[in-house]
Amino acid sequence: MADSVLLAALARGLVDVAVRQWHRRVRPLDLSQQTLRAAAWRASRHGITEDLYDPLADGLAPAWRVVERLREHAGPALEANGDATLVERALGRLRARGTGAEQQRAWATTGGPDAALIKLAAPRTASPHSERGARRVCPSLSS
Repeated sequence: MADSVLLAALARGLVDVAVRQWHRRVRPLDLSQQTLRAAAWRASRHGITEDLYDPLADGLAPAWRVVERLREHAGPALEANGDATLVERALGRLRARGTGAEQQRAWATTGGPDAALIKLAAPRTASPHSERGARRVCPSLSS
């Protein structure tokens, strides 16, 4: 859930910044659809483990530098919304533990049965029903 809250806070901040810029008639960056699709593909493929497209530099940059620039860009809105501390802390935790995809890949390398992987993943979700749902998918979790 923490990652979802982080994403929501960043999205709200970015939308607020975009709206303010629109009101001031600040033109957005002129990025081609091809560039945006390639950037999205790269981000979905590699997450924050490899370089990402940095629209300000118009090229690849270390992922955490791009994330920091994004946070700085949204900074005024994050402050206004009361989300700056939440985002800063959540990014720190994300950087320390890795993304959910990184954790799943690490668990998969243990060679354990799927039930063990589900047991590791289930407590990391916010839903109080996740363990019950995980048991439906993998009944051996009950043991």
